[in-house]
Amino acid sequence: MIKNGWYCCPKCGRKLFPISDKTLIRNLEYQCKHCKEKFNIEIEPRALEP
Repeated sequence: MIKNGWYCCPKCGRKLFPISDKTLIRNLEYQCKHCKEKFNIEIEPRALEP
């Protein structure tokens, strides 16, 4: 879940790390420091509009 340039925990909604339009993440297993939920992250770069 992405909000205002931050990847947020899908369970508790807290900010985890900043991302940019060029960020590429595949098959990253991550554990939220706040709620301890484990989940996989897949982020593809966003296409820039001309």
